[in-house]
Amino acid sequence: MPFAFAQDFFISKTDDANNIIFDGKWTFEYEWKRSSFYQVDDNDGQIMVRLSHDFKNIYILLDVLSDKTKSHLGDSAIICFDTKNNSGQYIQDDDFCFQAVMDSKNSKMFQGGGDFGSNGNLRKIESHSELITIGGFSDHNDRYSNIPHATYEYKIPIEILGRSDVYGFYVQVFDDNTDSRFTYPPGITNQKFPFIASPDKWGKIISPDKSIPEFEYPVIMMIVIIIPIILFSKKLKSLRMSIQ
Repeated sequence: MPFAFAQDFFISKTDDANNIIFDGKWTFEYEWKRSSFYQVDDNDGQIMVRLSHDFKNIYILLDVLSDKTKSHLGDSAIICFDTKNNSGQYIQDDDFCFQAVMDSKNSKMFQGGGDFGSNGNLRKIESHSELITIGGFSDHNDRYSNIPHATYEYKIPIEILGRSDVYGFYVQVFDDNTDSRFTYPPGITNQKFPFIASPDKWGKIISPDKSIPEFEYPVIMMIVIIIPIILFSKKLKSLRMSIQ
């Protein structure tokens, strides 16, 4: 079982994303099977993280085993991406955050580069039409625990982030009942939610097989096939002209 402590997350490619039901819970046993898995332990908090992509979207599940008391519209989780992976001491305009709230389908999207102040340099922007963030409670179908606990599901269009093999990545989960905050990387914030740590303290999401490239694989394969054909045709034409 991978243990995340100042450890980077490796994201896997999935061809099973259509089976994910975005209802804020682990709906059936194999729903998130085709995804990478990491465990994050932060103080008394425990989060199981599943993540995958299908070229168009990044899919993330935060399975918060330590939060067993539901707080309607109180519990929440925020994930952030440093799209250029350029770190920095301040959240910049290439950094995006997405908040999921317990029992809410109202997706919240934030971008860096705002004024310093109560929102930690984040400004709320209009959500992408394909963005999904939702919080709920998993139970008997959950892979890790059948004791009801908080769960957050995300569908993040890669169009928002831009294609990259490495993103800076941050997670903060808020347990309203205990007024506790748990993070990835662990233990990097003591600030009140939604304040978040500076990007130079974030971890990373890495595509180890470089499967989130500038072009999708079918396009790359076409390029790989077509270029040699073009070069061969030019060489053949040149050869014919030299014979003439």
